[in-house]
Amino acid sequence: MSPAADASYPSSPIRLLVVLPDLSGGGAQRVTLRLLSLFDERRYQITLLVLDGPGELVSLVPSNVRLIYPPRSRLLRVGKLSTMRNALNHDVLIAAMELRASFCVHFAATGLRKPSIGWVRIAFGEYAREISDKNRRKAKQTYGDFDRLVFVSDGAQQSFERWYGERRRGDWRRIYNPCTIDPATAPPADHATPSDATARPLIVGAGRLEKRKGFDVLIDAVAALRKRGIVVDLALLGEGPLADELREQARVQGIAEQLQLPGFVQNVGDWLARAALYVLSSRIEGLPGTILEAFAAGTPVVATRCPHGPEELLQEGKAGLLVPMDDAKAMADAMQSLLESPERRAEFASAGRQRLVDFSADRILPQWEALISELVTPSRPT
Repeated sequence: MSPAADASYPSSPIRLLVVLPDLSGGGAQRVTLRLLSLFDERRYQITLLVLDGPGELVSLVPSNVRLIYPPRSRLLRVGKLSTMRNALNHDVLIAAMELRASFCVHFAATGLRKPSIGWVRIAFGEYAREISDKNRRKAKQTYGDFDRLVFVSDGAQQSFERWYGERRRGDWRRIYNPCTIDPATAPPADHATPSDATARPLIVGAGRLEKRKGFDVLIDAVAALRKRGIVVDLALLGEGPLADELREQARVQGIAEQLQLPGFVQNVGDWLARAALYVLSSRIEGLPGTILEAFAAGTPVVATRCPHGPEELLQEGKAGLLVPMDDAKAMADAMQSLLESPERRAEFASAGRQRLVDFSADRILPQWEALISELVTPSRPT
């Protein structure tokens, strides 16, 4: 039976308007594009509204997605009005990140009485301490009004529930981020072992170069390894305001020649495939997608017990090593233990690949499709 004649397809696609603040190289933006690429264009017509215009990830926007921008302006009202104008001919509105994108979707959904989904990608209870009182109040109103809230991890949902405090008004649920990388194509588990005595192991960290990523602690840990006679290369993938500060820290610590800051990297997996370890040094997360990429690459993981996501992904240490936040010594100890044990690296690489099953597109996409169907079925014939 041809798709056109298949009764399982709606007579017209469900129209989704997805709003992002930008297309910078952040993990949330990458995951959003990854998820959107999975939707069948015979079932869904997707528009992606990016409030700040083109960014580093614009080339990764999937072919099944129409990309649009509002007039260039940092004013929130411009984003709100653009969201409302574009929402007129869409069935469901999705705020793909916190604050600006959520405020714009809330404005349009409330004004037009459109079904709305908020996507919470971070441990919001901890994140809320960093934002203004005004934004905290607006966020509580906004998230309370969304028809559905999606959290990327159980920890992220629990953090939000503690912060929100009030009785929920909508439907809240956890849907993991999808990992679309096929682990079967990854290198062997011990692929990153130096091939000769002079080769230095590569340690990779990835994320925006800002305080919440904890790269200062990772640099201290690499310096501690050097004092123990273990010399590694450290690549921090990403851009951000702390680049010069991190370079200076490495110089003071005597490891300047070991540090690489390549800036924005489109394919993190290429670096992970060459790495001995992936180290997540964050102080706050939601569900770090770079850990999933490390799993797919067969690269062992060391991660902080930050709120939230690493403990959930690593299954309390079964799929990688967990260390306290802001503890360079513990991080150095964990890295050393894995660098000195090919057997443990192989064990964690295997466990990581097995963990990926829970994040496969076949498991994640149906959950999103069911969620969207709940919002459109009562009012929209198929």
